[in-house]
Amino acid sequence: MSDVPTCLFIGNRCHGEFAAAVRDLEACLHSRFVETLEQAIALLSDEELEPALLILARIRPGDISARQVDRLRRAAPLARVVELLGVWCDGELRTGEPLVATIRVPCHLWKSWFQREAAGDGNYNTGPEGVRLTSNSLPAWSWPVTASVDERLLANRAAMQRQVGLIAIRGCDADGAAWLTQVCQSVGYTTVTFESAPTTKIVGATAGIWQAGIRHPAHWTDLAAFIAALAPAPVTCVMSFPRPEEIERAISAGASYVLAQPLLIDDLLSALLPASFGVGPMS
Repeated sequence: MSDVPTCLFIGNRCHGEFAAAVRDLEACLHSRFVETLEQAIALLSDEELEPALLILARIRPGDISARQVDRLRRAAPLARVVELLGVWCDGELRTGEPLVATIRVPCHLWKSWFQREAAGDGNYNTGPEGVRLTSNSLPAWSWPVTASVDERLLANRAAMQRQVGLIAIRGCDADGAAWLTQVCQSVGYTTVTFESAPTTKIVGATAGIWQAGIRHPAHWTDLAAFIAALAPAPVTCVMSFPRPEEIERAISAGASYVLAQPLLIDDLLSALLPASFGVGPMS
């Protein structure tokens, strides 16, 4: 029997926001794809399929009900439910009725999450628990369904190794720069902050973080200047609820990643790891 887990993807695999996830699942896991929950339940009933992951690809809040998910769980009780969320689901935790006991992964954080939890270098070659097994830790889907976000974060931080390197930070304001500095220094990085994009070349930076709050046209000029000053060091953009066209614009400007605020500290730190360089945008 193969050690590679099986994944059942439920949703529109052709939707643009899900393209990166579909590519990774096809390359790294035994993946099956269906359009609807009814098709998924029928497949689970008719075939000897025992997926480790049930990925619900969601475009908008409310498109899947808790009752539907309960039916899905009864059909595959050992599988963990992962929500792959489009940008319109960003505010669901505050304004909607989010599903319970699922792992929520926004599309723009997929690359970070999948690399950390499963794929490593992009080739699933480390056994059924992915790269986490090599660091005496388990991927998120191996945790009990009752594990809270806080518990998963504490476990992730305990496994995080100390880092070395210089991170250049361009915060959207003093508070933003201070928060990003604190996060980076907490794992060993040294930092340098800029109130505006530097006009001269920055030599020796491991990576950069560029943060934006409310966008206006001048931000894109500032981002381009920051990327040029740090090149060839990768730059991660941190934006409040970026829309797809903004993500595309940041990537076109040369950003390596785009992360949406609010975000998890682990996702930001994962974007700064050398193993992440070259993985591609989290979009």
